[in-house]
Amino acid sequence: MDLKQLETDYMLLKKEIETMKYHMSIMQMMLPDDNKYAFFQYVLTANLSKAEAAKILKVLMKMNAKMKGREFPDEMYMVGDEPVLFDTSLSMEQWGKEFVQYINTLFNGKVNSLYLLKACKMQGMYREVCAMLIEQIE
Repeated sequence: MDLKQLETDYMLLKKEIETMKYHMSIMQMMLPDDNKYAFFQYVLTANLSKAEAAKILKVLMKMNAKMKGREFPDEMYMVGDEPVLFDTSLSMEQWGKEFVQYINTLFNGKVNSLYLLKACKMQGMYREVCAMLIEQIE
């Protein structure tokens, strides 16, 4: 394959990606505005990958288990082969601050922790944990 063919293929892929992003933005506008899928809408808006969304949900799952006094093996808090490195041994009063720091570190500031938590809560995901974290952050 020569350089000209590689450039042509690259341009075609770039155009296809741009078209897909445009189509995705149109689909987002078509979704009902009832917050039924608020978290998933945020995942689309923030352009998060499947693994990134899973890390967020695993952190919330880990906090939820701790709040309810449940213990699960560390393997439950893995995304692929990466462990979720959120320390739930801290007092729950510190979780809000630590969650914001964790999310900022994980996503280099591209994810708004407060909006993310509100979206999760609106979608009915880990409501108690989200409510507690929102209260601590606001």
